[in-house]
Amino acid sequence: KNDLVYCCPGDVGDPSANGGTTWPAGDTCFLDWGNSYLMPWRSISSGITTLLGQNGIYGWSYYGMEAIGGDNYPPDVAANHNQPSLPMQTTLLHGQATSKILFVDWPGAPDRQLNWVSAWHAVKGKGVFNICYADDHVESFLFPVNERYPTNPWGNTVSPGRWGWW
Repeated sequence: KNDLVYCCPGDVGDPSANGGTTWPAGDTCFLDWGNSYLMPWRSISSGITTLLGQNGIYGWSYYGMEAIGGDNYPPDVAANHNQPSLPMQTTLLHGQATSKILFVDWPGAPDRQLNWVSAWHAVKGKGVFNICYADDHVESFLFPVNERYPTNPWGNTVSPGRWGWW
């Protein structure tokens, strides 16, 4: 078992987790959270539900991105919330695996404001983050201002064709 598969060699922490403050020297997302990658999570407790970002077959919106991970609540707890927060099934990809984001380097997520972002990687001097898609390809990417909070709000409607990702 190799736990380091979840550790990005460029991981230098996530300033946004501290409200944009300096990340402690030598600290990483992997050391703090056990992984270097953020997976959009379907969680009743975090407020991401099918009631936010409802868009036909989509609805678990994380800043316009369909959340994929899910909680494993016992049936009685899920029933109290009137809905389970189960993980996304591959059948819901609807042939759009090439644009479906599975996870992103923690500080590269669209809820981080650009003035808080400290890129872990650079391509030709431009800060970028790794994003893994459902078809298993990885791209270096930085969400532009119009695809980030606050322009792109929590619970924004999921629309695979709007930005080329979902």
